[in-house]
This record gives sequence, C-alpha cells and structure tokens, in this order.
Amino acid sequence: MKVNQTTSADANLLLQTAVKDAGQKQHKHQQSRQLDDSFSKKTEKSAEYSVEIAPDMMQKAKDADEEIQKMASEIKAALNQLENATGQEDVRMKCLQIAMRIIKGDKVPMADHQYLMKHDPELYAKAITHRMPNENPKEHDRLSEDEKDDPANVADLMQDVSGQPVPDQPDEIE
Repeated sequence: MKVNQTTSADANLLLQTAVKDAGQKQHKHQQSRQLDDSFSKKTEKSAEYSVEIAPDMMQKAKDADEEIQKMASEIKAALNQLENATGQEDVRMKCLQIAMRIIKGDKVPMADHQYLMKHDPELYAKAITHRMPNENPKEHDRLSEDEKDDPANVADLMQDVSGQPVPDQPDEIE
C-alpha cells in the first residue's frame, strides 16, 4: 500500500502544483487583459485628444502662416523705404557737394547749378550768396549725371530764387 500512498501523495502534490500553476496562469491572464484594457482606453483617449487638438492645431498653423505673410510684406515695404531713402540721400549728398564747390568759388558746370536749383533751391541761394572769390578756381567735372540737358528743363530751372528768369549764362560759372 505504500506504493498507493506514495502515488496518492505524489498525485496530490502534482494536483496542487497543477492548481497552483493554473491559478498563476489565470492571474497572469487577468493582468494581461487589464493591461490590454488600460492600453485600449488610453488609445481611445489619445484619439479623442487628437480629434480635439487637430482643429486647434490647424487654426494655429493658419494663424502662423498669416503672420509670416504679414511679416514678409512688412519687410518688403521696409526695403522699399530703404531704397527710397538711399536715393534721397544720394541726391542730398550731390547737392551738398555742388554747393560746397560753388561756395569755394570753383568752376562748377551749369548742369550742376541746374541740378542744385531743382533739388534744393534754398541751398542753391545760400551757396550763391556765400560764394568766395577764388584766384585759382578748380574746374570740376559734372556731378549730376542723371540730369539731361533738355531745353525745356533748362528754361524751368533757369530762374533765380526770387522767381525771375536768369539771363543766359556760360556753361561754367566761376
């Protein structure tokens, strides 16, 4: 009978081990199912957030694009202003150089006189009134390259500060 008792005890032990293993497997299965459920819920929430966030993100992207377009147009406008200012500064510098030459008593081409009269009549008047006699006047080349010797322009420009026409003058004024 010892054989039967040993066999029964062994069977009992095997049964207990099998039950224990089955319980552990069931517990692991339940944990796995819980993790799957948890993951599914999180995925669903993530999808809900994506649906809620997507329109908001699209609006933010559109706003950012509009802001970039606005900034680009402002930059273009600023560049245009800079180009215009640079052109005005060039004209002002030419006028000042011509006035300086006149004040020093140097020989200045008539085209430069006309250029100064057209772009800054007050400075031209001051330069003429402050002209210094110069025993050895320097003869200067023309600065105002962009002005043409158009007879219509010459007639308009050939007025003194008081508005009276200036009599014919030689090409260069000492």
